[in-house]
Amino acid sequence: MAKQINRHIKLRGTIDDISFYKSQDGFLARAKGGVGGDRIKNDPRFRNTRLNGLEFGTGGKASKLFRHALNPEIKKAADNRVASRITQFMVRILKTDPINDYGERKVTEGDLTLLNGFEFNTAVPFGQALKLPFTYGISRVTGQVAIDMPALLPAIDIAAPENTTHFNFFAVAAAVDFELSKVTVVRQSTASQPWDHTTVPATAIDLALPPNSTLPLFLLLGIEFKMIINGKPNPLSPGLNAFQLLTVDIPV
Repeated sequence: MAKQINRHIKLRGTIDDISFYKSQDGFLARAKGGVGGDRIKNDPRFRNTRLNGLEFGTGGKASKLFRHALNPEIKKAADNRVASRITQFMVRILKTDPINDYGERKVTEGDLTLLNGFEFNTAVPFGQALKLPFTYGISRVTGQVAIDMPALLPAIDIAAPENTTHFNFFAVAAAVDFELSKVTVVRQSTASQPWDHTTVPATAIDLALPPNSTLPLFLLLGIEFKMIINGKPNPLSPGLNAFQLLTVDIPV
């Protein structure tokens, strides 16, 4: 793969055997070629290629379901590679499935705890935005989910981007059925607080999922920065906010 370096002529399309296209990394070029689709589908020598494609498709489906459930929060805080990064994780997870054969492995049989600590915005890790320890927990029996935030001094305990005047936390809990493509999601946001040296009292964020669930349960927390202008909140760029998957609770 080659990168176009001419800043004035940015090619798209095909010239002879070279394809020119635009990606997140700029304008690139690559040679045409490769093995035909029919051969990949039928040639025994490409069996592993076919199985790998099946597993990538399974991981992609799980990623799409997960991202769709969290779409409102992803719009608040995510980098431009979050979709591909989640898909990579899902494929990695299904590869830990110790039960099913290659090509038939499932995300639900793999180690979903590999997602613990997943950052939706790699430019702003949650632990970098909030410099204060807090506690959280999930009760599978009752379905109660809790995040307990201690009292904090925003200007000291929160690293806010330029132009921030206010902030708020937003939390999500989800029960995900990857087999049936169904999701139960509950979400809650705290009230906006000034980003200054005024103490914010301890805050409890409580969410409720169905009790006695047999599905994987996910707990996520984000922080959103705003600028108040003429009394109205103006969210800053999603690229300045933080959003992290705190924990995955797996049914025993």
